[in-house]
This record gives sequence, C-alpha cells and structure tokens, in this order.
Amino acid sequence: MDYVADPKKISKLLEVSFAKLTPVFEDDHETQTVRVYDVRGFTFDQTILKAVRSVFGLVQNRKEELLLVDHPKRGWEVCGGHLNAEEVVSTDIRSGLHREVLEESGHTVEDDSLAFLGHIHNKEEAINRELQCPYPQETVMAIFTCYAREKVSDELHDDIKQVGFFSKEEALSLVRSRNRALINAL
Repeated sequence: MDYVADPKKISKLLEVSFAKLTPVFEDDHETQTVRVYDVRGFTFDQTILKAVRSVFGLVQNRKEELLLVDHPKRGWEVCGGHLNAEEVVSTDIRSGLHREVLEESGHTVEDDSLAFLGHIHNKEEAINRELQCPYPQETVMAIFTCYAREKVSDELHDDIKQVGFFSKEEALSLVRSRNRALINAL
C-alpha cells in the first residue's frame, strides 16, 4: 500500500472535501498558505490521512484549562509536532499525538478526537531543518481535542522551557495567531 501522498490528489481531495466549510483560520504568507477547518462531525476521504505530517493537541484538564508549553523561539503554544517515520507509514496519527504531548509536557492524554484539519500549501520548496529533507508541497496537520490524564514525567523535551494549564482567556493572551484561532474555535 502506498503511504506517500500524491500532492495533486491531496490538493483536489481537500478542495472537494472542504468546499462547504469555512476555515476557522486562514493565513497567506509569501512562502505558504495555511487554512484550518473544523471537521467535528464531518466525513472526509481517508486518503487525506496519508498527507498528515504533524499533529497538535488542544489538551484540557477537567477544569477546562488548556495545556500550553513555552518554546524558547515561538513562545507559548499548544503541544504538537512532526510525526516520526513509523507514524507516517502506519498513518497512526493518534500515537503521534500521544508521543508529542508526553515528550513536551510529561502528560498522558485520553479521549482524543479529531477536531480540526489544517492544510498547508508550500508555495516554494521548504526544508525541514531537523530531518534535512524537503516538506511536501501539500501537507495536512491534524489537531485533536483531548483531556490530560496524568503527569507521568517531569522530563521535558529540550525545546520546552515550561508547561502550564491556563484558562481560555489566559491562553488566548499568551499564544500567537494560529493557536489563538484554534482556541477560539473550541
């Protein structure tokens, strides 16, 4: 089975699948266009999952506070990141979410449900500095809603300065535009 997404096919599927939806976030940069769609209750072609290269979690505790991590360059943001090779090949995006949240915050999660799909169209070749390979022209990011189960580790990823739970209002004041749009859409 082919797990490499055909950019033209993904682009067409996204165009058809999301034609009736309005993006909750849209940003057009010089090098890329980003659109994020609310897909709760929406059925889409499973082929799109082959294009998922990153996952993010809107993680809440039982008080409905949001889990944020403080990155030295990007500031406060929701947990998430790139899928590793095994997760891409198996299209096991949920395990990628669990791994990213655990690595960045030390928390395990439960009740993960796909809430948003983001479409990134790179207008020119971009290089993933960490993996030293080009990003696909068309990629999809999956954004889940979930609850924090428990903190199992105090060891955080090297890129994370601190972790905390914040009310929605506090979180909105701390994060940047793409994260702000997702938090507002909750």
